[in-house]
Amino acid sequence: MKRALVVNIARMGDLIQSGPLIAGLAEKGFEVALFHSDAFGAVAEMMPGLTRRIPFPLGRIVAPLIKPGGRLADCYLPLRQMLDSLRRERFDLVVNVTHTTYSAALCRLIGGRETSGVTLDRQGERLVKGDWTAYYLNSTLSRQLNRFHIVDIHRLIGDVTESRPPELTVPDDARRRASEMLNSLGLSGRRLVGLVPGASTPEKRYPADGFVAALRDLERSTGTGLLIFGSESERDLTAAIAGALPNACDQGGKTDLATLAALLESCDLLISNDTGTMHIAAAVGTQVLCVVLGSAMAMETAPYGKGHVVVEPVIACHPCLPKQRCGHLACHGYIAPAAIASLAAGMLTDGTFPMLPSSGFRVRRTRLDEEGFLVLELLGSSSDHEPEWPDILRQVWKHFLGKPPTYQEPPGAAIPFALTTIPGLMDLAQLAVRGSELVAKLPDIQRRNGSLNRLEHIAGELKFIDDAVIRLGMQHPHLLPFAGQFTVAKDGLEGEDLERLAASTARLYRSLLGWCRMASDLVSGGEKGVPLPMLPLVGRGFASY
Repeated sequence: MKRALVVNIARMGDLIQSGPLIAGLAEKGFEVALFHSDAFGAVAEMMPGLTRRIPFPLGRIVAPLIKPGGRLADCYLPLRQMLDSLRRERFDLVVNVTHTTYSAALCRLIGGRETSGVTLDRQGERLVKGDWTAYYLNSTLSRQLNRFHIVDIHRLIGDVTESRPPELTVPDDARRRASEMLNSLGLSGRRLVGLVPGASTPEKRYPADGFVAALRDLERSTGTGLLIFGSESERDLTAAIAGALPNACDQGGKTDLATLAALLESCDLLISNDTGTMHIAAAVGTQVLCVVLGSAMAMETAPYGKGHVVVEPVIACHPCLPKQRCGHLACHGYIAPAAIASLAAGMLTDGTFPMLPSSGFRVRRTRLDEEGFLVLELLGSSSDHEPEWPDILRQVWKHFLGKPPTYQEPPGAAIPFALTTIPGLMDLAQLAVRGSELVAKLPDIQRRNGSLNRLEHIAGELKFIDDAVIRLGMQHPHLLPFAGQFTVAKDGLEGEDLERLAASTARLYRSLLGWCRMASDLVSGGEKGVPLPMLPLVGRGFASY
């Protein structure tokens, strides 16, 4: 049987969101091993579809490098032993969804007959394997234009086309512990609502007094029992909220991960900031109402599945840049506690939401589209309308990524489709055509033993074109996804000789032209579009660079 290794040395939420990738690989006939952070071994134990779990001892590997008096040898020896053991297994497929430099280095050292995700080449340079890997790296450059969830990106990096929500299998002994706890708290048999008031950064945390006000309203209207969840470091926060709600039960820092999963499974609803606990709840089948603040972005990390609800502020600075510290937290005041209570009550009862915003914040519900991708469906009226361009980009990427280029017409003297309605798109298409023309000359020059000067001249022109593509993306932010995808994908070009490398480069230029063409057609009113008169290749476009 074929063997696959999934490398996910990241946070708990990211680990859970690779579940559909793992399940899909198992269905394709792989024995799947998971290489994960040892801090989340309990979560890995609940993930179905795995034949093996390989904890990566971050503390033992990293601590010797940062502690006073630490020695490199203390880190090197255990790391080498682990990697030597994995390399001897000769995995048929290694899928890296962590996208960090050190995970790329680990994948290179582990080897494998085939790799998807980020790895390193023989010279130690970054090697981007796969269209969806390039997309993930590219999407960080223009997050507001991204319309794909990390679950879908992860599974497609591993070439898993079938979609499904993440799942966790709760151990029976954890269910027994949860049942005993609920009995002791007098909550057995009652409708339960859980609350996660903490988050990884202050920017992502909805105000505690806002949650208190929302839960007071909710308890009055529904009579549900309340469980407050949090980590050991958040015990002061959970205790303060529980103290302000006489009927709430504080579970902050009191449960292991398996028991937490069982308690979440017993809840009818979880109200949460963007957290790993939220993903546990969704993976055990509990509906989630998620408040999205700070650097969190609903389209990237909303609870995955059908019927979850996300609420986020409509403010120009949301989402923040990742790791950016905010000095004003203005987005925290855009979502009223009464709105959270109303949305929660609707999810607990008939699924209707009488208190939807007209401004200030938006409410969206998760569903899967006809192809299995997660979609966030806008609920109610809002002064903030969804932009059309990101949805066009979504269609382009779904059509092209992971598939052969569909625009196969050879470059000619003109581009026979409408491009002038989108600023900068004509210029980008012309660059793609010119680049394709130049690359096509390289094998012929080599076969005829052409001069080195001629090859160097063409290489210089291609660099000029590629730099111009980047400049266009900077000048026209709506084109940055195209420019970024093209640029990142270049890190995945491989070829043992000039002819093979030229062929893969030509395919990339044709892909760029295809993206431009399809976007233009969609803007023009359909996939076929309304062609304009033949447009010259030079003049207003390429010659201006």
